[in-house]
Amino acid sequence: MTVLSDLFSIMTKIRLSWLIKASVFQLLFVTIANFVLSECFYSILSVTGQYHLDKDNFLTFFKNPIALALLCVYLFLLAVFIHLEFFALYRIITNRDISIRDFGKQFSSYLGRIWRTFSGYQLFLFLAYVLITIPVLHLGLSSVITEKLYVPEFIVKELSKTATTQYFLYAVFIFLCYLNLRLIYFLPLLAIKHRTVKEALVESWQRTKGHRVSLFIKLITVSGFVFLMLSVAISLILFLLYFINPKEGQSLIQLLSLTAIWELIFFATIFLKLCSAVMLKEEIEPSREVLVKDQPNRCRKRYVLLLFLITLGFAYQSLERLSVFKSPTSKTVIAHRGLVSAGVENSLEALEGAKKANSDYVELDLMLTKDNQFVVSHDNKLKRLAGINEEIRHLTLKEVEQLRIHQGRFSSHFVSFETFYKRAKALKMPLLIELKPTGSEPKNYVDLFLETYHRLGVGKENKVMSLNLKVMEAIEKKDSSITTGYVIPIQFGLFGDERVDFYVIEDFSYRSYLSTQAFWEKKDIYVWTINDAKRIEHYLLKPIQGIITDKPDLTKRLIRELENDTSYFGRLVRVISSLY
Repeated sequence: MTVLSDLFSIMTKIRLSWLIKASVFQLLFVTIANFVLSECFYSILSVTGQYHLDKDNFLTFFKNPIALALLCVYLFLLAVFIHLEFFALYRIITNRDISIRDFGKQFSSYLGRIWRTFSGYQLFLFLAYVLITIPVLHLGLSSVITEKLYVPEFIVKELSKTATTQYFLYAVFIFLCYLNLRLIYFLPLLAIKHRTVKEALVESWQRTKGHRVSLFIKLITVSGFVFLMLSVAISLILFLLYFINPKEGQSLIQLLSLTAIWELIFFATIFLKLCSAVMLKEEIEPSREVLVKDQPNRCRKRYVLLLFLITLGFAYQSLERLSVFKSPTSKTVIAHRGLVSAGVENSLEALEGAKKANSDYVELDLMLTKDNQFVVSHDNKLKRLAGINEEIRHLTLKEVEQLRIHQGRFSSHFVSFETFYKRAKALKMPLLIELKPTGSEPKNYVDLFLETYHRLGVGKENKVMSLNLKVMEAIEKKDSSITTGYVIPIQFGLFGDERVDFYVIEDFSYRSYLSTQAFWEKKDIYVWTINDAKRIEHYLLKPIQGIITDKPDLTKRLIRELENDTSYFGRLVRVISSLY
């Protein structure tokens, strides 16, 4: 009961004035921070003559002294913005407004604190903190700038191919959770006590020694309570709409309902952040009179006006969403390495399973053998599927084809590209062919592929792609009739001037502006590898051309459900889903 009473006490301390001030600040802060950081990032790209930062060009930034200096400025600004976010938050909950009269003095004092906090090696300690606390628990405080960062799914999948690496990842995850908990006071100490980065890290570590379970229980409980109340409120709105089920022409009801739900989510997020900030502050600096009375009545009109302006802003955004939102456009569903729930990846059984699941394409990977023949396999190393410490590049095609492969409850064997293509042709299943050169291939690698491609008479409905841009541009140059694509695992910024017909981009790197750019350049975009039902629905509503997935049957079913659900209730749910 003590924990519950403490939580109730904390939540009742959150005043409406704080909620409105924090909301206005966050909206302005996100806009300004994103603009400044984006402009700084594109200035770095401009200096180096690049369109984006990716795996192929990141070393360019370290070789250019001006770009390196701008990169340091960018990282410093990132640290400053995160600090400013929590500095302002704690000023709000302690009712310490910024005086216009003393603004210059306060600003110069703040800059001095910032320099002391992040000067020298302190900045790199802070960046290390940001990296190790990329949200794994979503407890305590997290910056709005970094809260959507996560480890790309394809990296996790690549690192968890074997039981040993899976256990290692579990251990790393547990360790990161432990670090998150031990450093939970870090940001409040920077904002309240004006510690340096090193001092805040050390003090947070010391403060979390011994029994701090009650704090973690409080944080979990308040998060669960806010989520429950938010779910109930949204459910009530959706419950009413389910029975009303207005027609498309009733724009007022559509606008009001979407505005209400959007605003509820936003204010619930701010409320939870304030609760977490108060709990952590009380642990660091118990207040004698923290929660003073609200400002005089004359300020209430100001708060009402701010609340009205916030609502008006959400209403405008809702109207914009509803005016441009459409039902999902047709998407190409691509089975990633075939249907892996029907057979070993890249096997004939997986190919046939993808056909039965009504996939539009099957994605497969090609490796080159010792005798320069193409075999269907994702890995060069044979340990994962065949259980032997050997590489495909060191074996002939005949030797590789004789190997048995196992995955889950399935068994099969490697097949040549020729065998795979002939079976796909018989099934009338188009292929998305990924070339995977390892770096040990002969100089005529592209010519070897084109010779095989033409000898088999591969039809124009099939497509070819690779992580290796030079290979794809060479194929495009030698035979422009082949539809070529560039696979992008991680990218920040716009597409470049790659001479290919389509892009295949990982979920982590996709941004809506890339679809706009691709549209004007008349190129297609496919996103990989999307397996979660929520993420699949998310991309079905995005202006992309295709989804690469391990679950083509699920994706097809979700497409049918979205096409059949034309009610406003379903449409509203989809609009809300598209916001996140």
